[in-house]
Amino acid sequence: MANEIRRRVDFAAGGLSVGLAPLDTTMQSNGLQDLPALAADEYLPLSLFRVDNLGRIIQKEIVYMTAHSAAAGSGTILRGREGTAAQTWNAGDRWSLTDLAYDNTIICKSTTRPATPYEGMRIYERDTGQRMFWNGAVWVNENNLRFHAAGSALVGAPPPIDTGTLPFRLQAGTFVVVTNGGGGSGPIAYPVAFPNGVLAVNAINGDAGATDQLFCAMYQMTLTHFEVICMHLGSHARYANATVRINWMAVGW
Repeated sequence: MANEIRRRVDFAAGGLSVGLAPLDTTMQSNGLQDLPALAADEYLPLSLFRVDNLGRIIQKEIVYMTAHSAAAGSGTILRGREGTAAQTWNAGDRWSLTDLAYDNTIICKSTTRPATPYEGMRIYERDTGQRMFWNGAVWVNENNLRFHAAGSALVGAPPPIDTGTLPFRLQAGTFVVVTNGGGGSGPIAYPVAFPNGVLAVNAINGDAGATDQLFCAMYQMTLTHFEVICMHLGSHARYANATVRINWMAVGW
């Protein structure tokens, strides 16, 4: 789901002005006028419910409102979220925006992780001591590095994964460079500047078939870029005016 930021609003509730069939994706209610406009990466988790004459909930569904304009009485929804199924609803059935089971860090075991996580859900596994979050595809350990991937030539590379403000960041990329007379090349810029410092940069010959006796030495490592010297593996002589593909990784904080 593109919408990853879970918005919260106090005292938001209302009744449907038009009923919903299970496949409907537009929700209409006068109460929706009190909800904020949603950015492209935001959503609101809404609870639809019906009660009996004793006030007990007898039908329920969680939907994600993924598009809503300010003061609008309607919005776009995703149906049957967080372990619920799409239901048939009548005009007058109620909805509310309240805390749900998935709104807080869930304490569980590694064997009892939630079966239907949403993007950004956080869990704490008591048996492993690990804090994890769901990035939309897999559980990510919050102690992992922050990754930034760059370079269109990295076919099949995963999209960037951001685990939050953590001690280290890892960036990677690929560039085709032409060495100068002294065998050096650069600067090669990081996709995102490191805020504090650079621990190490490693680069290899990314096109071994063209220049298979090449190795790289890095220098001038700054917060924004590094430079590289390309040398012959046997003689250690510098390559001058050579076209080389450099695949690199940098670790900083």
